[in-house]
Amino acid sequence: MIKVYDGDTITLLHNNQNLKIRLYGIDTPKSNQSYDIDVNAEQVKNGYAWAYRKYSNAYTHLEIKARAEKRGLWKQNNPVKPSEFRKNQKEKT
Repeated sequence: MIKVYDGDTITLLHNNQNLKIRLYGIDTPKSNQSYDIDVNAEQVKNGYAWAYRKYSNAYTHLEIKARAEKRGLWKQNNPVKPSEFRKNQKEKT
């Protein structure tokens, strides 16, 4: 990732080319708009992401609450962490 413009537009480097990516179907506040929200916290709080404890414990309390309330992915019996999913995919190849 080369640049994050705001919550819906980023630039990636792919095959030595800059690709500007606009996320489909959403329009987020621009970086100079005064709208403070922690998107990472919102994802964990609503059960759409794990707290990535390898790098931080900042969102652990939100994951614990989301699990207890069976929000999002925590409705499933055994959701698979993305890190485990990637590891399993790598082992298959």
